[in-house]
Amino acid sequence: MKSLPKLKVGCIYLAEDTSGGKRWGFPDSKALEDEIRFLRKRIDELKTRFERVEFTKSFIIRSEEDVIKNSEHFMDLDLFLVFMLVGGAPAYGGGVKIYKTYGHSLEALWGFNKPIILFVRAEGERIYDGNFRALALLGEHLVEAGRSLWLLINDWEKLSKILKVMEALKMIKNLKVISIGPPCSALGSYNSMRELIKKFGVKVVLYPFNDLVKLYKEVDGKEVEEMARDLLDKSRGLLDLKEEEAWTEVLKSLKLYVALKRLMHEKGADIITINCYEGGLSTLRDVAPCLALSKLSDEGYLGVCESDFAAMAPMILARYIADKPPFLGDIVLIPDKNRLLLGHCSSPTKFRGFDRPEIPYLITTQYETGKAATTKVLIEKGEVVTIMAPSLDLNRFVLALGKVVESPNLPICRNQVVVEVDGDLKKLIEKTSTDIHWILVFGDYLDELRIACKILGIEVIG
Repeated sequence: MKSLPKLKVGCIYLAEDTSGGKRWGFPDSKALEDEIRFLRKRIDELKTRFERVEFTKSFIIRSEEDVIKNSEHFMDLDLFLVFMLVGGAPAYGGGVKIYKTYGHSLEALWGFNKPIILFVRAEGERIYDGNFRALALLGEHLVEAGRSLWLLINDWEKLSKILKVMEALKMIKNLKVISIGPPCSALGSYNSMRELIKKFGVKVVLYPFNDLVKLYKEVDGKEVEEMARDLLDKSRGLLDLKEEEAWTEVLKSLKLYVALKRLMHEKGADIITINCYEGGLSTLRDVAPCLALSKLSDEGYLGVCESDFAAMAPMILARYIADKPPFLGDIVLIPDKNRLLLGHCSSPTKFRGFDRPEIPYLITTQYETGKAATTKVLIEKGEVVTIMAPSLDLNRFVLALGKVVESPNLPICRNQVVVEVDGDLKKLIEKTSTDIHWILVFGDYLDELRIACKILGIEVIG
């Protein structure tokens, strides 16, 4: 996989003292120095949570002049993390400039058009003067609250979540998508593709079906024999397949996996999708892409079914916020039991994380055609999951938390998971219309997804 850029965060310790007297929480310079040391230690602890966040040089800002001196450094940053220790407004009137309540240094930082997290404390003796002054900046720019401006009071966990989302969005802006064939006409078509590009900043390459067939035919079956043995050996058995048939179908499916992976490397892509039902299956004949997409998702890429660009949006957020592969499924709503069923023939096995063991699986076929090979992943009861459902115009997401009830074997798409939803499913589905594909990811990521949606201008239902 290609290397994605890091989020560059500047830690700014703002102590714009214009009063000449004692300030709240900091009766002398030593108290201020002790607090900055404390905060730097907390930042060092925070660094261990992120692989792709770079905390750059820290800055102690005592005046507007200090901002001006460091302006070239500030322009290279993606985000300002401002510890507003002391506000800049004078305790008494006077001065040449008319004072903002929050001071000139913060006003100057705002001018760089960077997202700003204002962090203040109200704990013990550390009652920041900047605590109430920060509210003045927030009140002046309420339209940006939660999008590019946050005020946190004592909330280190929320700080971590915002940084995680910003880290993910930085990577997402540098992603490239390959669609084999056009976007699915029944699932938002080019309008969904346009909205994904506009909101997420990804690049999209449309690739002809027939060219993929050429790549597929160039892959020698012997190249994937060892991979096929490994896949079959690790499985819990076969479903609707005999051994000889399973070997043949797995080889075909893995040849397609190799062809897709080579194409992604050639184009520098991170995500791939195939318009299966509008030309893909008929062109590839008896090779459904389910297993290929599953394996790519397990490896940290993102394999998306049916060239569904609307469903791709929450899948991307889940992949880069949770750092886990998501599952896309056709949705069956069971509101009288407050449950929903997700079913599809493509599914990752590394639901718990790329560095965690795969979930046990059976080897079976793609359901509708009875050909090719795929995995039926045996998801265990009790797993906490986050559910996402986009509107085709990507203006709204349904978000919900739930728990896995069962992973049945019904006569529908091979991978099946029943989820009991927290809250009232009936009220949830009355509020919006969504894509037929809903997304599931292991774990509770509601807070992070709400933060991301706010930044991206997506309304959250639920």
